[in-house]
Amino acid sequence: MKIGIPILHGRVSPVFDVARRLLVVYLENGRETARVEKALDHDGATVRVRHVIEIGLDVLICGAISQPILTMLSVAGVDVIQWKCGDVNEILDAFMAGQLTEDAFPLPGFVKQSRHGRNQGECRLPLGKRER
Repeated sequence: MKIGIPILHGRVSPVFDVARRLLVVYLENGRETARVEKALDHDGATVRVRHVIEIGLDVLICGAISQPILTMLSVAGVDVIQWKCGDVNEILDAFMAGQLTEDAFPLPGFVKQSRHGRNQGECRLPLGKRER
């Protein structure tokens, strides 16, 4: 299994769409066997998605991601775990332990989905930070 995490200074990059580095972690029988960093120098959603597919990721763990890229990756069979932030090693440990739940390592400002589907994927900023 190949897990991909866009990285910035040892942490999950806040936005996959503009991340420049991708950590690829190889897992066998629930254990890490190797890791390598790959450049994500590609502009444009389609080229970025094609590059990820060529790497052969099974899972992408990321912060924010645009709907077009999310859709293309999902259609290609990549399982995307979004709205995560934090130290890459802690997130990998949680993933391998089966503890990377919806509430674990939340991206600041993200409002999770309510029972009735409201606020799904909505990012809330403090009132003073919103665009006018």
